[in-house]
Amino acid sequence: MITNAIKLTLLLVLAFIDSGVTALADENQVSFSRDVRPVLSDRCYRCHGPDQVARQADLRLDREASAFADRDGMPAIVAGNIGASSLVKRITSDDADEVMPPPDSGMTLSSEEIALITRWIEQGAKWEKHWAYIAPQTSRLPEVRNSEWEQNPIDRFVLARLEKAGLGPAPAADRRTLIRRVSLDLTGLPPTPAEIIEFVADESSQAYDRVVDRLLDSTRFGEHMSLPWLEASRYADTSGYQEDYGRFMYPWRTWVINALNNNMPFDQFVIEQMAGDLLPDATHETILATAFNRNHRINQELGAIPEEYLVEYAIDRLETMGTVFLGTTIGCARCHDHKYDPFTQKEFYELYAFLNNNDDEGLDQTSRFGFCKPFIEHPTPEQQAELDVLQHSLDSLKGAKSTSDQEFVAYQNWLDQWNQQPPLGVSPWFSLGPFEHEQATRVTGFDHAYIDEPMVDQSIKSGELAWRKQVKWGQDGQAIVLGGEFTTYYAFRELYSAKSEEITIGLGASDAVKVWINGELLLSRREEGSNTPKAEPMKVRLREGRNEVLIKLSNGGFFQSFIFAPRQRKTVPIDVFHAIRAPLDQRTVDQQEQLHAHFHTLQIAKA
Repeated sequence: MITNAIKLTLLLVLAFIDSGVTALADENQVSFSRDVRPVLSDRCYRCHGPDQVARQADLRLDREASAFADRDGMPAIVAGNIGASSLVKRITSDDADEVMPPPDSGMTLSSEEIALITRWIEQGAKWEKHWAYIAPQTSRLPEVRNSEWEQNPIDRFVLARLEKAGLGPAPAADRRTLIRRVSLDLTGLPPTPAEIIEFVADESSQAYDRVVDRLLDSTRFGEHMSLPWLEASRYADTSGYQEDYGRFMYPWRTWVINALNNNMPFDQFVIEQMAGDLLPDATHETILATAFNRNHRINQELGAIPEEYLVEYAIDRLETMGTVFLGTTIGCARCHDHKYDPFTQKEFYELYAFLNNNDDEGLDQTSRFGFCKPFIEHPTPEQQAELDVLQHSLDSLKGAKSTSDQEFVAYQNWLDQWNQQPPLGVSPWFSLGPFEHEQATRVTGFDHAYIDEPMVDQSIKSGELAWRKQVKWGQDGQAIVLGGEFTTYYAFRELYSAKSEEITIGLGASDAVKVWINGELLLSRREEGSNTPKAEPMKVRLREGRNEVLIKLSNGGFFQSFIFAPRQRKTVPIDVFHAIRAPLDQRTVDQQEQLHAHFHTLQIAKA
């Protein structure tokens, strides 16, 4: 249960209190994690730590193997032998050329710190992990004198520390103070006057328990307890960046509040937020929970590079995961190996890969209206009831509706037109790139093959050579703009033809361009050009069925664009193409619906 997570936190505290009590019991015992590592981290790790560039003498004092290595008979640390430990010799030396830290570092070790390190080595130099990576153990209860005061095991740890300092427990709070404290702790709100009066008047031994139960049952409990999680999960009602438009993320906030109020098991709480849409029994609520992964800022600024911000969003998800689930600032490894925690830059991007598969868009103009793609509809129960009534009415109308004579004639004429001159079926565009040129020239990218030209391998799903579907690129005949100076892009799509035939395709490209159709190089231009559809007419022999189009574009500065426009031929999506080609008596219901939908789309565009 989530409340069990609170209990786990208390157990962690007890583990550390216990380690403190143990240390107090034997003050001569030096702990590497508690006493020595902080000194080494502060004074030594700058030159003998994880930073490979700054490291001196190939010595790492943050790694056990390096610290205890033989080093040609001059080990830094020899357990139990300070005389053979070169670390002790260096930190106690009076020679300015030998002493560590070196004088020009501006750092020194105090006599107490030197004594700690020396005593630790004398005691066997037991190496320990960082305390954050040591699993907590069941703590033994310390001995106390005033055992009658304690009401639970936690009290005994508190009392042991007080007694060691010569202190006693504070007087018990009066009942008004007690109910105020617990109300603020559990709901963030003070008790009402009526609640105070009721509690003060209730002299039974269960009075306090009843107050706690009432507060835990209150919806205010989830609201109050959700605040740290919402903050760590970077929840906001606006999208950030320059324009900072509002957005509708509050249903996820409500999901978090309800999860806490319903005492959802913590593992379920985590799984549904990270991957609720991937569960075999995914529901609307588990999908809603994954909005946790969409709390990052979203850019709407014109001119922003979508690919850049897709990277930023994935890194935001990773840094948030590190904060809320690992309790570490993993973001440091974005640019270099982590200076303190055991994460390399390589491992950072290995984790990044898991969170770089969302279907969001780097530049989302729809977010200025409060909806950032992809989004889900989330009606209230009252709205859902209204929608159900409306949907029932709509289904009834659909069943009774007959196509009007005028619409039927128009639809049939449209189909007859396609039968006389079949359209071309086209897939969406897929892009690869940008690839930055080694030199700031157009021809550098034009002459370099970044893939096995003209082969296209769409089986690669991630990495630099993964083709990305471009659903937002313009229609045929409209300019497609590509960003980035001195870069090369590849654009790929499929063309389907009803027969083997020769057609003319108009291609316009602002920069250097190559065009392959079915592996045959039909156009190769190294100079600047024009992005008008009449700029480069190409006679193309299409084979019946599937054809492949591969375009390579290399620019020399600013941005580049291209236009692809089959002449005197209409284009339709591939599924519509196959539906048109299917014999009338063999068309499936889905194909008929696809044709109707495409026809209506064209009619709306004409209106």
